[in-house]
Amino acid sequence: MNYESLSESTLSKISNKIGHFTILLSENEFDCIGVVRKEKEVVVLECELPVDIAKTIYYSEHPFRIIGHVSDIPVTLYKPYVKGYETSGMKPQKALLIVSSIYIVVGYAEKKEICVYNINMSNSDINWFFLNHPINLHPLEGNTVIEKLDSLSTSDSIGSINIHQSISEGMTNKSAYIDTFTVLSCSFEDGVDIESAVHRMASLRNLLAFFFDGYIPLENMRISDKKEQKTAEDFIEYDLINTHPEKQSPQDRLFYINADIIRNGFDQVWKKWFELYESARPMTALFYGVISGTSSGLNEFLNMSQALEVYSDRYRTATIRKNLNKSKKDKIHLSERLKDLIDLYNAHLGIIDTEKFANNLADIRNYYTHYNKRFKHEPEYEVVVSGSYILRSILLLVVYSEIGIPSDKVSDAKRIGFLRDFDDYSKVVMGYDKSKLC
Repeated sequence: MNYESLSESTLSKISNKIGHFTILLSENEFDCIGVVRKEKEVVVLECELPVDIAKTIYYSEHPFRIIGHVSDIPVTLYKPYVKGYETSGMKPQKALLIVSSIYIVVGYAEKKEICVYNINMSNSDINWFFLNHPINLHPLEGNTVIEKLDSLSTSDSIGSINIHQSISEGMTNKSAYIDTFTVLSCSFEDGVDIESAVHRMASLRNLLAFFFDGYIPLENMRISDKKEQKTAEDFIEYDLINTHPEKQSPQDRLFYINADIIRNGFDQVWKKWFELYESARPMTALFYGVISGTSSGLNEFLNMSQALEVYSDRYRTATIRKNLNKSKKDKIHLSERLKDLIDLYNAHLGIIDTEKFANNLADIRNYYTHYNKRFKHEPEYEVVVSGSYILRSILLLVVYSEIGIPSDKVSDAKRIGFLRDFDDYSKVVMGYDKSKLC
């Protein structure tokens, strides 16, 4: 099984082919013929219906479901919504209904909602989480030895989490190949709906994204509605296609925090991460907006400052008030929140004047959010980019510390690039003066 092309290969099997679908709306069922295709990178279903039925679906405030078969392949559109419908002629009899959905489940087309007991995914960006290479080629002996595949696992009240290596084998036009890839897997004690399963997978993916400091798309996902695997044949997985795929080039590089670092404490790392993820979710959403490429430049800087403000408000407010002798009525400014965090992690950052450094970062942010005549100096692009790098580095330190990554392991990460350019960017930030005329 080659996970790298799972989503695209599965989609190609049902795209641009005529299928037969049933739209389930309240107590009504409407049969139609339709075609699944890509429309500007979004997967849609175009189906032909009588005009009155198309209007009923289009204007309905009730949720509906769509199941069907394309070339004998069962398909379910999960949480579909109508993007529009088209007619032609003066008195049209038929309408083209254009529908998208959050996900498409390939392999399942039952009227009852699927109950998910397992979800897994893989892509090339997470292969470097494990440092070992279990495949050893022995060309002289003419064989390949596969040593022990690595894995990490833990569990909580929701279910189990597993990260493991697996084997991919296949053929090309010229030769056979064998390779390893890394799989993220979440299982559930009680079955959940698709959105809950994906949310759980996203929380695991986001943890690795902080370890990687980079983008990891939710793709190549599979789900199962079987709680236990009795036989290989009994365990059926369905492909889960993200109809709004995240696109960005793969990043073939090492993780700052890898499997070996958290191996002995993965239980506690996951517990602390899940608590942080649930209690300060905007923080991770803002971070992921940056690394996925949807926020860049100035927006990246604003996202990172807001993410740190979310964390500080949730976890550091009481400490800041105590240190500054402030009452609950006194406002805590961004500069004070940033100084608190910089002081907290200055063993890694090495800032000499933390108060001025924090004030400058806050002034850069405030120019765009609290502009007034005191700001005579608009931050240059270099200043904004430098500030983004600084805030992003602090956010990584916050997360690593909160989930229990030892300080010496964070220091080790500097050897593979973490904080590599911090000194250069910090000099740019220290040189900013809001009162200086350009």
